[in-house]
Amino acid sequence: MLSESILSRDEYISEILGQEQSPADMLCLRCQQREGFLRCQDCFSRHVLCLGCCLKVHQESPFHHIEKWTGLFFQATSLSEEGFVLHLGHDGALCPKAQSDSGTQESQAGGRGRADNEKVLVAVDVSGVHQLQIGWCRCEGAPGADIQLLRSRLFPATITNPSTVFTFRLLNHFHIDSVECKTSALSFFSKLRRLTSDTSPSSVPVGFLVTLLTPHMSYPHL
Repeated sequence: MLSESILSRDEYISEILGQEQSPADMLCLRCQQREGFLRCQDCFSRHVLCLGCCLKVHQESPFHHIEKWTGLFFQATSLSEEGFVLHLGHDGALCPKAQSDSGTQESQAGGRGRADNEKVLVAVDVSGVHQLQIGWCRCEGAPGADIQLLRSRLFPATITNPSTVFTFRLLNHFHIDSVECKTSALSFFSKLRRLTSDTSPSSVPVGFLVTLLTPHMSYPHL
């Protein structure tokens, strides 16, 4: 087995490095109309997508990591930096009331401009710490921000004017880690910080997140 691995080493290295170059066909896989320049590190498909298709596809996967082709290499970016907005209460669509109030025709997946009903939150997931632009539902009788977040399986750190949220799967993951592996909140977030920025983990704030997460250890398993 070892001899086979040695013989295959160069071929494997070539295949892995080859994934870092641009594909032969830069046409967007989804629409087949525009040039693609974004690809997702977490989606199974590694094909490139145009901006509109990338934002639309990730309405159901807002915590994925994406890369942008610069002309020379794929550079890490984020959905938020590319204009992604997670709209709540309307299956991913912009709230009609918010649209009429702002007089904007923002796309359902989110445009580069920010409407009045949008807010950038710190969203903590098992994949790392993210900046997530939220579009609230403003319909008559719509619940408060905290309830809208809960219905999207995002646990707000504060009830009033939340600015940080934790995904339910993050809280579940931390619960299992703390019970089975005796992982402390500090160690857990050190790992998340490394997942967020492997080259510069110290640039990701961690202290205040540990303070916010620790009380949730006493909540029931979500």
